[in-house]
Amino acid sequence: WGVGTDNIDWQSFKELNIPIKNTPGVFGEEVADIAMHYITGLARHTYLIDRAQKQHKAWVRPTGRSLWGTSGLIVGLGSIGKALAKRMTAHGMKVSYCDPGIESYIDYERLEWPFGMKDKDFVIFCCPLQPDTKHMLNESTLGYAKDGVNIINVARGQLISEKVLVKGIQRNKIALAALDVFENEPVPEKSPLYELGQSLIFGSHNGSNTYEAVTKVSQLSINLLADMLYD
Repeated sequence: WGVGTDNIDWQSFKELNIPIKNTPGVFGEEVADIAMHYITGLARHTYLIDRAQKQHKAWVRPTGRSLWGTSGLIVGLGSIGKALAKRMTAHGMKVSYCDPGIESYIDYERLEWPFGMKDKDFVIFCCPLQPDTKHMLNESTLGYAKDGVNIINVARGQLISEKVLVKGIQRNKIALAALDVFENEPVPEKSPLYELGQSLIFGSHNGSNTYEAVTKVSQLSINLLADMLYD
């Protein structure tokens, strides 16, 4: 049920001769919605306003930044990345992408990781977790980003070294971050991420969870199961 396959013990299923099927490409629009929400939230500090108002603080009106003219790098141009690119373009953003499997796509510039981060305002992770993508944002690769970059992850938590993310924010290399996914889920109570305060938007690995998407994927999964049972 779902897209990700990084939590499957492939060897055991092979040894037991049990077939595996998943439902790829089903959550692109929904996760792209939440990614765009994070981009807007970081740009306009809407989450800071919400937190301040609920704490009955003074009338808080932080100065944000306009999205038009800003640049964004999408890491992974699958169904989520392509849907997000449309949304970013509609907001007037300059969109580039990193994906070794896609040579060209519409008019978006293809860049190499990690060099493509060098002048980007937003870097959004939408790629799958594989051996070569684990901790792809690390101490070394973060050095290619410009100072004050905004980091968003709506894919898999282990794409980013949270230790490096924390240090990056503390050193102002990273301005702000939004994480819908984490290295350990739920986030441990004593995680250093909680020390980042207003610099981080917390998600709960909930980017795909809409009534329409859940209904669609549940029905698709049932159909796949029925096909295997009665094949």
